[in-house]
Amino acid sequence: MEIIFESPVKEALQRALTPLVENGADDLYLVCAEYKSSESSLRTDFNGLNTAKEYADDPKKIVILMSFMSKQGLLSIRPELAGLLCYKNLAFLQLPPQLVQIVTTYQMLKKGEKKESTLGKFAFEIEMFEREVSILRHDLHYAEADPERMVLWLDRAQKAGFTGTEKEIIEKVRNWERKTAGRFEGKYLEGVFIDFQGTLVVDGKINQKIQKKIEELGSDKQFCIISDSDPKNVQTKLKGFGFTCPILSKFDLKGAELEVVIDDFPEEKFRKEYGIIPKKYIQV
Repeated sequence: MEIIFESPVKEALQRALTPLVENGADDLYLVCAEYKSSESSLRTDFNGLNTAKEYADDPKKIVILMSFMSKQGLLSIRPELAGLLCYKNLAFLQLPPQLVQIVTTYQMLKKGEKKESTLGKFAFEIEMFEREVSILRHDLHYAEADPERMVLWLDRAQKAGFTGTEKEIIEKVRNWERKTAGRFEGKYLEGVFIDFQGTLVVDGKINQKIQKKIEELGSDKQFCIISDSDPKNVQTKLKGFGFTCPILSKFDLKGAELEVVIDDFPEEKFRKEYGIIPKKYIQV
């Protein structure tokens, strides 16, 4: 068991959970969202979100993310949390939790009772990647003036997925934009992908035809909103309608094959405009 908390909470949790560890819970990872990963970091950086993702990417690990804020409160300022909560092996508890909550949550995750949303994970990974690009762009000016900082900067850029020579990596970071992303090119994604403006929402209201179509397709399907607008703006609007499903940019999906697409464009125009390949296309 690992506890990513600051003192004295860390020690208190270690004492309280000793019986659980003795019963074999060595795969449990408790992470505080507000954990300060360095002296220069702030609790409002919520570095624990990145740490929780790193652990949750290993399916053998059981992760319980905790915060002094409520789930909804944290979602309101760090919306990418919604994607993190889609992991099958991760759950959220508000601090301070009762010991029984930690135990029952661990047992629930251990038994595999939580259903995973693959599309939600994709949305979260893209959100975190965009955040990383923003940090890299901000730090580049300082790195170019200091060779030692440049070594660290290049290492971080490579971990984010940028490849090439130093010059090529710098140019890729500077020029990266969503419209040329195609992060899922060549992949097949299961689920129902619904266009936002003009399809799900028409004249500022939810399209009842789409609502009915969602019900017809069944609750066992994963649903995802797709748009050529900034997903953050779409997310804000979706909240007003009470929707909580993942959101992906159509530009991120360039070159991907999608199981079902629902859009107001004719299929030929949709394929040409976005480079997306629908297995089944429903025009509304």
